[in-house]
Amino acid sequence: MSPSPEIQVQAIENHQAVLQKFGRWPSFHDSEIHSILMDRDGPDGPSLEMCVHIFTWTDDLDRDGGCILDKQVIVTLRFSGIDSEEIVGFNEQNAIFDLHMRADQDRIAVALSSSYGCAGSFTCKRISVKSVQDYPGKPGR
Repeated sequence: MSPSPEIQVQAIENHQAVLQKFGRWPSFHDSEIHSILMDRDGPDGPSLEMCVHIFTWTDDLDRDGGCILDKQVIVTLRFSGIDSEEIVGFNEQNAIFDLHMRADQDRIAVALSSSYGCAGSFTCKRISVKSVQDYPGKPGR
């Protein structure tokens, strides 16, 4: 049995908001989860909203030798109709190694691989981009 394919970006509602900022769908590698909100009510049943700090790396270094980041935003993703969730390790820093979303029969299987902190997996009916906001933290870092 072959693995299910990754979902197409076009299947994510309002994906254009992310494309407009980055010009492509980001990999989420080294992104950081800032918050997770789970709600039992909703038109599709339980939902999960995740705010993720996403950015691109530049080749430049600051005066302390740290990497300078570009296009920093907080993307809020909404996963509707969630089921079979397992979220573990949420703490003061939740760096993502990968975010995978793949078709799983009539649902979408989501897997969060962790570099440090939060990891998890769940299925959902729909994924949407709720918002894309400029990152309010320290510019470039």
